[in-house]
Amino acid sequence: MQRGYVALTLLCIACSKSAPEHPGHGDAALEAGPILVEERTINAGDVELFVRRRGPSSAKQSVVLLHGGPALSGRYMRALEDLATADRAIISFDQRGAGASSVPKAAAFAMDDYVADVEAVRNAENASRIVLLAHSWGGLIAWAYTAKHMKNVEALVFVGALAPTKPPNDEARGRLLQKVAKLQSAGKIPKPLPAPVGDDCMPAVLAVSPAYFHDPGFALPEDLKRTTCNQATSNATNEAVFFPGYDYSTALAYSGPVHIAFGESDPLGVALGQHIQAALNKTAASLQVIPAAGHSPWFEAQNTTHDGIASFLGQPAP
Repeated sequence: MQRGYVALTLLCIACSKSAPEHPGHGDAALEAGPILVEERTINAGDVELFVRRRGPSSAKQSVVLLHGGPALSGRYMRALEDLATADRAIISFDQRGAGASSVPKAAAFAMDDYVADVEAVRNAENASRIVLLAHSWGGLIAWAYTAKHMKNVEALVFVGALAPTKPPNDEARGRLLQKVAKLQSAGKIPKPLPAPVGDDCMPAVLAVSPAYFHDPGFALPEDLKRTTCNQATSNATNEAVFFPGYDYSTALAYSGPVHIAFGESDPLGVALGQHIQAALNKTAASLQVIPAAGHSPWFEAQNTTHDGIASFLGQPAP
């Protein structure tokens, strides 16, 4: 197996409603129904990050989406922008080396680099505190950010997200690999998976996607097809984060509001969500298991997923 195995194990395969493509660079005010969407690039030290906000810049609550990967763009999470209101902004950004964000000149893909990028987004948004809404690999960034900047975190939302320490994530990876092997035997996933085309790792992402859905025959929607994947970024992040090992358990001291959501058919396993809930012993974290949904439950069960998150976000900050 290639060292860049994240395409099999940690990529956050997800989809959203079809939406028109917008420019990935420069300031742009875009209409998305009654709530304005703005796209721009911001400086984050060694990279330029593509940032998208749906909702007012003066919103009382700023929710920052942390997409999966590493090396995916954030396009596939576009449906979560529906959580924006007149008082709540949903802010997404392509992580370094992915999507419309730039690649650092040096191979700077350590977790400290990813955490610094989140802080750059918070500062650019003039938000004193942020809600982190993290999916899959994005959960690891959320844990690391919380460990370093706990006072800046208003609340945490984990959707099919990784735990802060390696052992439970390794167990989850094992469950995923078993599901992939089963679907390969059934002819629903090709074996071997398609190789990257240059640095484009989306062929493998799309090929393995049946393992991430409740229904392996689920049709691939446009937002997933428009998502991009950079193999070099994936490899560099593996080398910097996953292979040396990691432990962000100091973030478990967080005592603010936490919501955990897992699709009942998430290949990482609801057991991972249960582990996270039990490990957060400083707060009463809620766990929502979403029927008939996989790793990206907001797609297969959008209303149920959105209602759970929206209800949670309505809680007052501590």
